[in-house]
Amino acid sequence: MATIAIVRSNQLAVQRVDATRSAVQGRVFADGLMQRSLAMLRLDPTLSGEIREKGSSSAHWIELRPMSKTTTMVQVFLYEGSKTPAITRVIDVEALAKGSSSSVGSTGGIKPSSPTIVKASSK
Repeated sequence: MATIAIVRSNQLAVQRVDATRSAVQGRVFADGLMQRSLAMLRLDPTLSGEIREKGSSSAHWIELRPMSKTTTMVQVFLYEGSKTPAITRVIDVEALAKGSSSSVGSTGGIKPSSPTIVKASSK
């Protein structure tokens, strides 16, 4: 009986570690997508719409929604059909274009590759 309890306890501990690892990986991945969107906004502050990776096996996407002339809401979704974003930030695009840090920090010189922009517009 004690052996069964020890094995079960070990299985639960492994499941907790796996769940924590999965959550941390999701947060790190979403943070990387946020940094990518900041780099893209630095290049084109008027960018808006959905941005999806053409060749990616993941179903993530970024939504850029202008709120005013100086601010843009950036939402990062990790799963197809998600209603709730993993990360939401309001970015001051004027401060970002001038090189100062925004509400989420600097991109560290990340240069974005060419993503597929779906339903995006540049004013």
